[in-house]
Amino acid sequence: MGKRNKRYEKEHRAGRCELCDGDVELEFYVERGDVVACTNCGAEYVLKALQPVRLKLIEEEPEP
Repeated sequence: MGKRNKRYEKEHRAGRCELCDGDVELEFYVERGDVVACTNCGAEYVLKALQPVRLKLIEEEPEP
């Protein structure tokens, strides 16, 4: 793990949930491709980009 940069510790990074319009909080150590969840409804997203934050909703397969 690399050095912790104070700039990134203080920076608030979050995306928007497509389902409930809540915040999807990002920790300072996340990377592209990580799975993150909405703090309100629990919807899961794949992190596509950090600057600016871009998220892709993980669609759940319907059960037969």
